[in-house]
Amino acid sequence: MSSIIEKIMRVVRFHAQSILSQSPSTGKFDQYGTKWAQGLRGLAALMVCISHMLLVLDPSLFGPADENGRAKLLQLPFFRLGIQGSSWVAVFFIMLGFANALKALELRHTGDSPAALMTVAKAYLKQLLRLSLPAAAVTILSCILTNVHLEEQARYSKSRWLHLTTPHLSPDMISFIGDLMDGILTTWSFQSKNEYDASQWVLKYFALAYVLVNTVLLLTIPLSPRSRACIIVATAVASIKWSDKFGDPFVGFTSMMGVAFAELIFNPKAYAAIKQYSNYISPPCIFLGSYLMSYPPEYPERAAWSAKMQAFEPKLITRSNYDERFYCAIGAVLFFTGCFASPKVHRVFTFAALEWLGSVSYSLYLLHGTLMRTLFSWCMFLGAMLVSEEYYDENGNGYVNVLYPYPGWPRTILSLIIYAVALAVASQTWTKNIEPMFASWSEVVQKFLVRE
Repeated sequence: MSSIIEKIMRVVRFHAQSILSQSPSTGKFDQYGTKWAQGLRGLAALMVCISHMLLVLDPSLFGPADENGRAKLLQLPFFRLGIQGSSWVAVFFIMLGFANALKALELRHTGDSPAALMTVAKAYLKQLLRLSLPAAAVTILSCILTNVHLEEQARYSKSRWLHLTTPHLSPDMISFIGDLMDGILTTWSFQSKNEYDASQWVLKYFALAYVLVNTVLLLTIPLSPRSRACIIVATAVASIKWSDKFGDPFVGFTSMMGVAFAELIFNPKAYAAIKQYSNYISPPCIFLGSYLMSYPPEYPERAAWSAKMQAFEPKLITRSNYDERFYCAIGAVLFFTGCFASPKVHRVFTFAALEWLGSVSYSLYLLHGTLMRTLFSWCMFLGAMLVSEEYYDENGNGYVNVLYPYPGWPRTILSLIIYAVALAVASQTWTKNIEPMFASWSEVVQKFLVRE
C-alpha cells in the first residue's frame, strides 16, 4: 500500500507543478488591483467541493452535534466552514456582482457612459450563454454515463448523498432523449432540479442574479456615484423580500452587495480610508462573518451556540427554513468585507494555488459531482460485496437495503487522492479546451441576435 501511495504522490506533484506553472489568468481582476478576488473565488469553489465530499463520507457533520449534544471537532464554529457549502455559495454571489460590475463602473468613472451602457447590454446574453452551455454539456455527459451503467457503484453505495443524487436509468432510447431534455430544462426551473447533476440547482439563481445586477447597472450608470451607491444598497435590502418568491431570499442581497464593493474600488478616498483602518475593520469582520457562516443547515437546536442563533428570527425572514440562508448571506458579506479591506489578506489570496482554483472554479463546480459518482465511487466500492442492512423510516416501518459498505481509511484516502488529481486535471482541461469553444459559440449567437 505504501508503494502505491508513493507512486500516486509522485503523479500528484507532477500534475500540480504542471498546472500551477501555467500562471492562471485572473482576467479582469488584474487591471483593477483586485487580483486577490480570484483567489477568494478559488477558495469558495474548493470549500463547496469539500462540503459535498464530507456529505458523502460523514453526513452527521452537517449538524452541530449528535442527538446527545456531543460535537466532533468539525462540527464546531469556524472548524465547520469546510462543511458549509451554502455559505461559500453566498460568497460566489458576492463575487458575481463584484466582477460583473467592474468594467462598466470603470468606464462610467472615466466619463464614458455610452461605452459603460453598451458593456452591460452586451453582458446580458453573453453571461447567460456562458452559464448555460457548459451546464447542458455536463448534463449530457452525466446522462450518458448513467445509462451505460458507469454510476452503479454510487447508486448502491451506503452514502445517502451519492445514492440520492445518482440518476435513474432510462428504459429505452425515446425515454433517454426525453429524460435528457428534461434534465437540461429543469436546471432552470424553480419547481424542480436537474436529476443528472443536483449541484446545478444554484445556476438558475446565478442567472437571476446576473439579470438583477445588469438591470440595476443599466438604470444607475447615468447617475452620480453617490446616487448610484445609495440605489445599489437600497436594492440589495429590498431584494430580500421579492427574491423570496423565487425560493431563495438572499440572492439579490449578496449579488448587489458585490456591486456595492465594486463601486468602492472607484472611490479613491473611501477605498483609501478603508485600507488605512483595515487593521480595525478586517479582523472583526472576518471573525464574525466566519462565525455566522458556520450556522448549521440542519438540527441547529442540538448545540447551544446555534440554538441561540436560531432563536433570533429577523422580520425579513418569511419562511422558517431560511434562517440558514440569512446567516450564510450576512456572514458572507462580513467575511468579504474583511477580505476587501485588508492588503495583508489580499496577499494570502494571491497564492498561485488559490489563483489557479479561481481560474477553473466554474469547471470545478460543474465536474466535481459527476466525477464523484463515477471515478471516486469506483475507487471506493468497486469489487466490494453488497451487504443487506435494515433501515427504518420516519413512521418506524422497517425495510431492507442492499448497499456497498464504506471501505477502510487506507482505501478511502487513496480514493480521495485519485479523485483530487483527476478533478484538477479535468477542470484544467475543460477550462483550457472546452470553455473557449462555448465562448466562441456564445459570440456567434450574440452576433446573430443583434445583427441589423
